[in-house]
Amino acid sequence: MSTLTQRKVPGKTENASPAVVSTDPPENKPEDRSAKFKTHPPQLKSHKVFVRIILAGCVFALVYFTSNKEKTSTLAGYKEDIPLREHKLICSADSFTEAEFEKHPKCISACKRFVTDNLMNENEISQLQELARKIFHNHDESSEIYHINSNSIALDDVTKSIHDTIKSIQPKIIENIAQRFEISHNLLYLTSPTYFSKITNVTTEYSESMHRHHYDKEIQKNVHYSVVIFLSNYKRNFHGGRFIFVEFEKKKKKNHIVDPKAGRVVVYSAGGENTHVLENILNGNLVSLTLSFTCEHEETTER
Repeated sequence: MSTLTQRKVPGKTENASPAVVSTDPPENKPEDRSAKFKTHPPQLKSHKVFVRIILAGCVFALVYFTSNKEKTSTLAGYKEDIPLREHKLICSADSFTEAEFEKHPKCISACKRFVTDNLMNENEISQLQELARKIFHNHDESSEIYHINSNSIALDDVTKSIHDTIKSIQPKIIENIAQRFEISHNLLYLTSPTYFSKITNVTTEYSESMHRHHYDKEIQKNVHYSVVIFLSNYKRNFHGGRFIFVEFEKKKKKNHIVDPKAGRVVVYSAGGENTHVLENILNGNLVSLTLSFTCEHEETTER
């Protein structure tokens, strides 16, 4: 009986399991993820860029608006006792012409402002305060002004007392101006406007003009130097009413504040370099004496 012998097929083994086909998705390889990110950046990165742009804009706006904000400093505070404090300034070309400098070389040499609490003594301050009380004796609540060189109001003995008092304090004021501005004192003359004023929160045409930015030479061309003697006290006799010098430099506004104080004297050249404004009065009365001086002898009001 013959036997059959099976041949083995090369490459195949006995009892080989059938091939299994996997249905699972292929594993994500690192190189695949990297390639994907290169073509599709994540949303987080673009969000960070947007936030940085917003922050940069905010910083720019903050710097812009704070740099253009007006700046304020106190030239003379009401709690201070000031022997002398001054600001040297560049004369306004619109106010002091070359012709004036050439005509009055020994009378107009520089521009500045200064404050002193030591020029007037207590007796002189009391005399001026008493004169102001007699002038404004009617206790009217509105703002008032009394021009010393005006004949519109006849006060008899009071008028004489006013002129005598002004004449007595005038030499020391002129000497002080001459010393600080380095000019000849015998070339300065009292001129108009020279007046007592009482400013309240009840406005008049005069007080409204004081509450607007102005300089003295703009109002009276012949004035070269102005002097203000305060006769009442800030925060005691009135609130508001601070005297403010205003400067504009490269479109930036700077305020230099003087708190009125009885006996405090403010002296300044009368041009645009000393533009100023009086703060609105909230309550009470601000009383002061203003004197104007000129280098023009023919413009004097002295008798």
